[in-house]
Amino acid sequence: MGFAQGGGLFDQLDAESNAVNANTQYLLYLVFKVLNMIRIIGVSRAGGDNKFTLPLDTVVMWGFGIPIYIVGIFWSYFVCLSLCPMYLEDAPKFVPVIKRVVSRKWMNNLTQ
Repeated sequence: MGFAQGGGLFDQLDAESNAVNANTQYLLYLVFKVLNMIRIIGVSRAGGDNKFTLPLDTVVMWGFGIPIYIVGIFWSYFVCLSLCPMYLEDAPKFVPVIKRVVSRKWMNNLTQ
């Protein structure tokens, strides 16, 4: 049984509490995914920083995302657990994207 279904620490909870727990975990995954989407698609690409975003997306997708999707699909019996790797792909992107946005290297003059 997976963590979202009440395995381990949450064994003693009733069904309603487990549903709230699963929704809370989904919300936390979604926050990281949306923050990455805003920073990568909204900020970096709008600032003309495709030389950073394209290699980052490509390396993370082929080096981390697709292998973990394959593992998640073939080793998972629950639909929820096969969807979790979709949100784990954003974890390796989180720190490099924050550093890039804070350093303001993404700002390029697009009017020239």
